[in-house]
Amino acid sequence: MKDSSQNNQNKSRRLAFLLILIISIGVFFWLHSLAGLSFPVPWEDEAVFVMQGKALADHGSMFSPSLNPNRVVEWMPPGYMIFLGGVLRFPGNILFLSRLASFLLVILVFLLLAYTIWKKTKHAWLTLILIALYMTSRYFIMAGNMARMEALVLALITIAIYCFTAKKPFIALAILTLTPIVHPNGLYFFIAGVLYFFSTEKFSLKNISTLTVLIWFLVFGAWLAYGIHIIQHWVDFKFDMTQQMERKAGRNFWEAVKQTKYIFGFTAIVLAGVYSWLKKEKWLLMLVYFAGASLFINRVGQEMWYEVYDSFAFILLCIVILYIVYSFNSKVMTVIGLVLVIAIGFKSGAIEKSLDYRRDINFNGLRLSDSVPYIQQSDIQRVREYILSQRKNSTKIRVKFEPRGDALLFQNPEDSLIAPIHVHKEKTMFPDQDCDLYIVHVSKYFPPVWSTYPVQWALNNAGINPTEKKYEILRRNETEVWYANVAIPRNQ
Repeated sequence: MKDSSQNNQNKSRRLAFLLILIISIGVFFWLHSLAGLSFPVPWEDEAVFVMQGKALADHGSMFSPSLNPNRVVEWMPPGYMIFLGGVLRFPGNILFLSRLASFLLVILVFLLLAYTIWKKTKHAWLTLILIALYMTSRYFIMAGNMARMEALVLALITIAIYCFTAKKPFIALAILTLTPIVHPNGLYFFIAGVLYFFSTEKFSLKNISTLTVLIWFLVFGAWLAYGIHIIQHWVDFKFDMTQQMERKAGRNFWEAVKQTKYIFGFTAIVLAGVYSWLKKEKWLLMLVYFAGASLFINRVGQEMWYEVYDSFAFILLCIVILYIVYSFNSKVMTVIGLVLVIAIGFKSGAIEKSLDYRRDINFNGLRLSDSVPYIQQSDIQRVREYILSQRKNSTKIRVKFEPRGDALLFQNPEDSLIAPIHVHKEKTMFPDQDCDLYIVHVSKYFPPVWSTYPVQWALNNAGINPTEKKYEILRRNETEVWYANVAIPRNQ
């Protein structure tokens, strides 16, 4: 009778866990649809990464004349662009495909975390609800709706966590070794994984599986190929990386880390780490190492896109806290733990305080789309028709788009006659190039800081006076406006 009751209880827990999983994924899809092309608007970073990925898919090289007509842009490791090269072999708009890939990677992060806690924790359904709350925040919505590296890095880290949990530490280390080729931030997680491995695992090469050897062979091959590539393009690599380092060199780590959420976060990580070490809870210690690495990233890099790493750190920390309180087998302690985890989420901003996402979600001036879309297919068609009407011969028409990410909306097979030119204000690794036409899109969805750069800069650069109707080629809903101007050749 007791066994039957226990089995029924287990079935109920499994059903509850599955229902929460399905509902959460449904909510993720809904939020992704709300984000559309306004959260964020097509971004400059996306233009660079996707154009290189598209070049790789089409020609087997990351050389994109749109970015630099003379050489391959080396400002980032190639892992993410190689990933996009695979994604962009599928038919469809390259921006939508790239963003969809990021969204599916975020779903993978959620599923792997769900599987891990199901295997390792009591009351897994409660923990899953908390993880879902954290992953419906603006930071994860953004990471899953942008063609940048964060979603892929987090997916690789979560796969490594799964592998450590499944007692496949060498595969986990191989994945972590590969991660810095996707983004330099992967180095922090690699260090965390190595520290965890050598502080807890008995180092032995016995019984290494063929799969493990194959994975390590591929990882070494990837690093060898990248190393050879760097040697072959050393001058360009050094120039681009110097630009990156100089851009970040002036950021103050100690001032940033004084913020309340980081003081609390790092303190909690140290305490959780000490507890895990004393209790010999290796799995918890692994999560603590990765939480520390994740929380460290944004304090060093201080980029708006790195906020998702803070949220990921607090997710791991909350899993640790709930695991600890569950071990007391006390309802009171469980309630205290849940309250603490929710409070951490609200205080750190990792859990949204409002359910009215359209009204209240704001990330550095970016917001979810309302009834007025950022762009419609009819807008793309009309702008495309105007661009092609300006062609004077049989060659491609060279267009400078602003925002630069908008160029990705015109990079389909039917747009083979349009060649976007990507130029940054500083004209460093993206040198100035002659073009035939300027297209400037002004939208209500732009963050306020864009009013001077890039919007006003782009209008001035294109010689466009927005008060003169002759430059306006399309206006919709009085908030979405496209301006155009024919470029004057430099030799005239």
